[in-house]
Amino acid sequence: MTVFNVFAQENTDTLDVNDVDFFELSFDELSQISVSTASKLDEGFQDAPGVVSIITSDEITKFGAVSLVDVLERATSMIMTGSYIYPQNISSMRGDLSSDFDNHILILIDGNPYRGSITEGTNFPFYLSFPLSIIDRIEIVRGPGSVLYGTNAYEGVINIITKTNKKEGLSGITSFSHGNYESIGTENTILYRKDDFNLTASFKYFDEEGWDFEAMDYDSITRKTNFGEQNLGVFISAKYKKISFTGFMANSYQDNIDDWDTIASGGVKVNHFFINFGYTDTLAKHWKTNFDLTFNYDKNNLDFIGGYQDGKSNDVLLDFYNVFDIGNKIDLLVGANLQINKGNLNSILQDDSVIYIFNDIPAYRELNYIGYANVNYYPIKQIKLIAGVQVNKPQARDVDIVPRFGAIFNLENGFGFKLNYGHAYRSPSLLERNYSTVGFIGNPNLLPEKIKTLDLQMFYNKNDYQLSLTYFNSEQENLIGIEHYDEYYNIKFYENKDKIYSGGMELEGKMFITKDLYLSSNMTYQLSVSDSAIENTYRKLYMFKLGVAYDIYRGINISAFNTYYHNHLTNNDVTYTMYYNLATIKTSINLSELLSFNKQNNIIFSVYVYNLFDEKIIIPDVIGSTFNSIPAKQGRSFYGSVIFVF
Repeated sequence: MTVFNVFAQENTDTLDVNDVDFFELSFDELSQISVSTASKLDEGFQDAPGVVSIITSDEITKFGAVSLVDVLERATSMIMTGSYIYPQNISSMRGDLSSDFDNHILILIDGNPYRGSITEGTNFPFYLSFPLSIIDRIEIVRGPGSVLYGTNAYEGVINIITKTNKKEGLSGITSFSHGNYESIGTENTILYRKDDFNLTASFKYFDEEGWDFEAMDYDSITRKTNFGEQNLGVFISAKYKKISFTGFMANSYQDNIDDWDTIASGGVKVNHFFINFGYTDTLAKHWKTNFDLTFNYDKNNLDFIGGYQDGKSNDVLLDFYNVFDIGNKIDLLVGANLQINKGNLNSILQDDSVIYIFNDIPAYRELNYIGYANVNYYPIKQIKLIAGVQVNKPQARDVDIVPRFGAIFNLENGFGFKLNYGHAYRSPSLLERNYSTVGFIGNPNLLPEKIKTLDLQMFYNKNDYQLSLTYFNSEQENLIGIEHYDEYYNIKFYENKDKIYSGGMELEGKMFITKDLYLSSNMTYQLSVSDSAIENTYRKLYMFKLGVAYDIYRGINISAFNTYYHNHLTNNDVTYTMYYNLATIKTSINLSELLSFNKQNNIIFSVYVYNLFDEKIIIPDVIGSTFNSIPAKQGRSFYGSVIFVF
């Protein structure tokens, strides 16, 4: 059966996510929930052409979180990290750790790219500011996604699917929290539905004075500085029949290290505006069309001693695709997009009363063109064959072709296999190509980074549990890194380096042991071989993640989640924590349920504990030009919340 029937709402093999509660479904039913990230088509979870993991809103609620950093840390093969300049900025997938910019993972909001053209990876405002209460589910695709999404869909794609109201009328949630390090936070979300009109709006604010960052300077003096943060996120989405609008504003500030000689504190502030207008229509029984116009505005301000750096990018993406159902055995997707990138980056220095302005990246305007196609062929009901290709033409660079192939076998009794092979790329950012400042120069001749990945997955879905085992093998080339142009004057530049080969196994499982006891677990084992391309890539990596949630009695719940890391780097000179546990605990009491009040209006009290074992976690600094490792996580922290659901 082709996926096209979903468009006509005639397919009974998939479920509408807006009409279900994930924790009321069996895993057999959950496998039929429609996902869209892997193919831009609504299709069953086990039919999606990729290695896909789903984090539901119920799992986020049960296990707790302060931000998306906590949530994504629990996902298979993922590590949330950062650098001393951009803390909490990187989602490292499958051991990939090549830059302090988050440019090997593409973030989508309801299927549309969130990114900025200067660095293509200053994403901490998204991770820290996005309201958790509006998330319906998170679809994570591990493996190449460039055929459909272009640059940055390199190691994987993270797609945040937001909620719409399931019933007519108004509903919502309001929460207030307070915790260690003088943290305060609030989230306010409303969902409204009337006939064909849906409205979702949310506001998040979180302020934390920060935990002490302690390190030894070059004079062997131990110094401290603060790692605080302040985050504001506003989200609004409106849908009426075939037309949709989505907007997200993130305003985030984090303390960072400005001067390592004195461990002086600086700061980085980013304002990001994301706006999307969408139109979807079924023009005929076997023809669907989709149009998206997406704006991303990014303003990046980096403070340092004696001045600051100010960058702005204003990017527009027009994406148009059509899907055709051909003879009930073939789905054909054909699309094209145009990306227009504009911006500039300046440094402002002040010496006494004199102000100097440097054009680190002069004003630019670039056009990038992409055409893509994907075909699904169903020779029999149990087999799906996939082939796709993208042709891209960045400005001032050669045409490139990116392919993918795959096969899915759905056998009896919930068993199945997936075989995927694909290429992906990351175009050099404006920073890497055009940057010019004191001690650092860009390289306009950089080639795109490229990756080839083979995934082989075996999966099994049954009423009470879901299991999958995945083997992956990747080859990366043209990796962009930093080299010294002149050692004497300490001048650095970007260049393409050699290759990295990596491979490993991933095991995922989710299970209802009883109606009230839920277990989620995943394991990763990975090996990487590098030609000295990127020093801080993980050479050997073990991850074991286990979460248990238990509904004790009438609204009283407790959960625990532990992430165990054991890692070795390709750079043997780096000091870091080789293995550690990052554990969280959440307890909550729903007073309305406990005391048999009106369940439509709930009052919930919860306590969330982060880094339960108070582990001291040191990670490699991915920049590595000033020092090689930094403290990564705060110590044991408690957060109390009161939540009103109506």
